[in-house]
Amino acid sequence: MELDSNKENAGMAVCAVMKGIIADRSAMTYAWSNVVFVEWLLESECCLNVLETWYLLRVEGLSPSKCRALTKDMMLAVDPHKDNCPLNWNLVTFELFLQYLVTKKKKGGGDLSAQSYDGCRSALMHMFRRSKYTCTDHFSKNIGDFIYAMRRKVCLFLKKYNV
Repeated sequence: MELDSNKENAGMAVCAVMKGIIADRSAMTYAWSNVVFVEWLLESECCLNVLETWYLLRVEGLSPSKCRALTKDMMLAVDPHKDNCPLNWNLVTFELFLQYLVTKKKKGGGDLSAQSYDGCRSALMHMFRRSKYTCTDHFSKNIGDFIYAMRRKVCLFLKKYNV
């Protein structure tokens, strides 16, 4: 019995340390980036299966701003020892995430900057670290290749137009 208590305390201590991997400001940035992904999933409706049923019930009927705020709080609270991630990352395929990335545009139109694509990938990988899910090597390699290609596309565009 005491062994279980010590194991649980050790697990909580590890979680506390792991939450400090990134600064609070970065955690907030990642949370907001993942909120945008969840909003896209909600709007596309064909992808609702990757959102947990309990999450869909919690946000049902909420205004967009309340839904964003609640989702952000949930993203910040994700814990690998709890089943509290609004997304089932096992169902988020590279193709689905790629579809999301290619639909993202600047507010005025046009492709995002290379740093913006990097930020999306960082937010995604952070969520994998914080949740009970594991990113497959296939997914990780493909997202890395895509980000590299987008960086190259942006650099060639800037060079072509002397920007």
